[in-house]
Amino acid sequence: MGDQHVTSGDAEFGVSDIREKHICQVKNNIHHIVSKEIRTCIDSIHVMGSLAEGTGTRGESDIDIRVVTTGLVRNEVIEELQTKFRHDYDNFTPPDCTYIDLYITPLHPDETESSEKI
Repeated sequence: MGDQHVTSGDAEFGVSDIREKHICQVKNNIHHIVSKEIRTCIDSIHVMGSLAEGTGTRGESDIDIRVVTTGLVRNEVIEELQTKFRHDYDNFTPPDCTYIDLYITPLHPDETESSEKI
């Protein structure tokens, strides 16, 4: 994992602050669940937002995950998966994060947006 950190108050919190095993669990759980629900392949999975930038707040920040697919996924499927990860699969959320905010796109992440492939 990268070591991007920005001090926020008296604490820093970014992807590298989350234990490797928790990041692997998030990736594996997302890959397993999402791949069963979509009709295309997963190309890659990324952490985005404040945790990718190192500006998250421990215990207050969500973990933004972008799943990049090789094809299109219906909006209804995306919305259903987002709801499941926010409410039903909260046990998959790493410690010190509030919930998983899931994004699914057939395009590669915007190169100007901070993200870290996991």
